Amino acid sequence: MRQQVGNGARDELYFYVMPCGGAVDAEVTLKGETIISRKQIYGYEMLRVKNPALRQRFFLRISASKTEELHRISTVEVSTV
Repeated sequence: MRQQVGNGARDELYFYVMPCGGAVDAEVTLKGETIISRKQIYGYEMLRVKNPALRQRFFLRISASKTEELHRISTVEVSTV
């Protein structure tokens, strides 16, 4: 998922990640550099980026932590604030 910081942005950018059925790994990057290290998420997690600048483009990478998790995960919902 790609998220660009727009006008009216707050001091922090939040990614809410909710996998259904299993665990996922999530990582946030900016221009190829890791901002939030890979983190295993079960159920629900909020990832926070402090002080995002206007027009910065963040990437949220979601992957299965294990191959058997792929069979259990039905959806992954992501929202930003």
